[in-house]
Amino acid sequence: MRLSLWVPIAGVIMAAALTGHAKEASTQAMPHPFLPMDQLRAFSPQLPSQEVRQKYATLLDALLVQAIAHCPRNLQPTPQVRPRPATNAEMVDIDNSLRTVKTDAGKLMVLKVAARNHHFSVEQVRQLVSQIKSMEIRTQSLVSLHGRVIDGKRFHALLYLIPNPDHQMQLFKATETSPSPPPAERPPSPSANGATAD
Repeated sequence: MRLSLWVPIAGVIMAAALTGHAKEASTQAMPHPFLPMDQLRAFSPQLPSQEVRQKYATLLDALLVQAIAHCPRNLQPTPQVRPRPATNAEMVDIDNSLRTVKTDAGKLMVLKVAARNHHFSVEQVRQLVSQIKSMEIRTQSLVSLHGRVIDGKRFHALLYLIPNPDHQMQLFKATETSPSPPPAERPPSPSANGATAD
């Protein structure tokens, strides 16, 4: 099929998708509340040539820009701010607190308190937990910090800190049902300026 025919077809497909999914905007997690971009992009391999696919991708991008521009403010996607790991200065403060405590139980309490206000990378958790000698308390520390690790997919790299299989199973069971890291704070929307807190 000629490119001149595929272009309007692609436009019809996108317009139909826009209409068909409008009512589901409040329940579906998509880059734009009305546009199922993943489904629309999945159609691209069925197009007859690379030239047509590039044109289709350009149309999708243009449609997304226009849809966001005309979307009501309260339906526009809110940018997510990814949690950051503790800064070097914050890590120094926590490390100093750990060194002032003589018992492993005290160090565990330091980490529990620090976890209330900080997120950590896997490497930072390794640096902190390795200061604890008791394998049982190391296990408890890893459980306490698990929900505050920003790169949780690498958490398995910490298992060597507790080589005992029983401790590893204890950690696995405890973190299997542990809550996910709390969502990051969202930047205030322009419409919230001047609003009072509840």
